[in-house]
Amino acid sequence: MSEKIFEKWGAAITAMLLLATYLLGISVTSTIDGWGYAADIVNGNSLLRPHHLLYSITGFYWVKLIHAILPDAETIYLLKLMNALCASIAAFIFFRLLRLLGVDAFRAAAFTIAAGLSWGFLRFSIENETYIIPTMLSVGASYFYLKNEYIKKSTYVIFSGLLAAMACLYHQVMFFWWLALAIASISTLKRKNYQPLLFLVPAVLVPIAYILAMVSEGISTNWHNLFQYVFQDYITGNASVELNSTILLVGIINLFRTFFQVHGYIPFILKQSWLWWIPILVTGMALITFLIKLVRHTKPTIPDKVQMIHLGALLMQVGFAFVAGGNAEFMAMVPFLAIIWATGLVTNHSAAIWLVISVTVWNLSFGILPQKIYPAESSDLVLKSIREYSPEKKAYILTDAPKVINRIEYHQLQKPLIVKEDTIQSQNITAIIDGLFADGYQVYTNCMFYPKVTSRATIVKSNSIDWGKLIGYKITLTDSVTTPSGKVYLTKISK
Repeated sequence: MSEKIFEKWGAAITAMLLLATYLLGISVTSTIDGWGYAADIVNGNSLLRPHHLLYSITGFYWVKLIHAILPDAETIYLLKLMNALCASIAAFIFFRLLRLLGVDAFRAAAFTIAAGLSWGFLRFSIENETYIIPTMLSVGASYFYLKNEYIKKSTYVIFSGLLAAMACLYHQVMFFWWLALAIASISTLKRKNYQPLLFLVPAVLVPIAYILAMVSEGISTNWHNLFQYVFQDYITGNASVELNSTILLVGIINLFRTFFQVHGYIPFILKQSWLWWIPILVTGMALITFLIKLVRHTKPTIPDKVQMIHLGALLMQVGFAFVAGGNAEFMAMVPFLAIIWATGLVTNHSAAIWLVISVTVWNLSFGILPQKIYPAESSDLVLKSIREYSPEKKAYILTDAPKVINRIEYHQLQKPLIVKEDTIQSQNITAIIDGLFADGYQVYTNCMFYPKVTSRATIVKSNSIDWGKLIGYKITLTDSVTTPSGKVYLTKISK
């Protein structure tokens, strides 16, 4: 009886379990971009960003809708809620897609949970970032593509093409998933059967949407301006295409991190309590058991057409993420593509269970839990100082200046003078501080005594100030807070 219920309601049950996890996992902290998009929505500015054209405008109207019912609801929380809902919808569709692939309901649930709780997807399901909605749409595109494989219907082809094209409007990185499906569709083109071309028809919405966005912003519509507008982030340097040995290393780390959270704060939290070693042991045993069962029960199989299509999409998405600076954010969709390709490998129920245990225990323990136990960050100290009334002129030298600036805009505060640490050459720091004193500023910084944590930024960063060598000044610790990486301080520098 329970098996029949799960056969019928498995997609809904799995999606609801993941939704509950996402809602409980939402943190008060946010990324630099998360605060930036929220600030745009609060202030009604820059709602059409070419790199992810429709995300902010969608968030803007979502927030307006909820505020009509709950006017005091926090905007950035509502945006995280939107992504959590879309992530659970993606899980619902993915379960259905796996069932169409012939995966039994039990393994479909296990695979869906493994994808939904892989860190590359989970981290954005609880954040105000741009990657969840396009992943949901791309999963939907693959679902309708697969449905058309079994029952030839023009509507399925059109829906598949429409969702894949819409995904690109929510983030350009999803172009490669669209391309894989487009190539697969065109390859089936036969004389007197032009149905596969219907996949391409909705793609015309993409240039139309960009042209309408340009018109709304008063930009003259010509080929040059359209190119400049569409690839604005790459032209201005907000997004980059680069590959070297350091970036390759970062890409490899981030590819692993797409499935299991790896961060420089883990050594710090391991020192706080022996209890943190329990999830390491559980995950280790689960992974070893999974691999043993995978080897024992996996038989060589030839991937089918659908698996090969998504393998192509997987390789293109990962390849682009590597040449885009090893960008972990561009791998958010990877767990879904990887699992579609690997469904024929994990055929044993027990192996699927151990896979889910390893992913779930590790990422909840080292991804979600640290943000719940230490729900503060360095920018909180700066915001608190800015809010405090003081007749003195304050200047801040900050290690996280972009995040602080975005938070100031989100909360609509008066912006003080802010100096970005990464724009200062080490030999110029004393001259800059003395210049601020000469202009009548009281100087504060959150850069001193900052925890030494390995991250992408520290690996690729070439300029670093040795604050320990700053002499001839009085250093006063004005505030502090404990974060997942350790204790951070707001420090006043004076003569």
